[in-house]
Amino acid sequence: MWTDELKVSVYSASFHAILANVVHVASGVEFCLVCIYGDPYHRQTTVIWNQVATFVYDNLGKPMMCMGDMNDILYDIDKCNASVNYY
Repeated sequence: MWTDELKVSVYSASFHAILANVVHVASGVEFCLVCIYGDPYHRQTTVIWNQVATFVYDNLGKPMMCMGDMNDILYDIDKCNASVNYY
């Protein structure tokens, strides 16, 4: 994916998230890229999602591509034991 055909401008980068603006040079097509590795212990979850929300708000109207491991549980059946935190 990282070739001279793409211009990538990193907005923010941390252990848990990379937020970037991407332009396909030849066509001029732009999109925003959100790559997330969610905090498995949920200590940074609020901070991570606040950063993502700010990035999305700052880039309203642009297509967003989100990928990664959110480390989040959506349904009770997704957990294996009772020690799972919901935040």
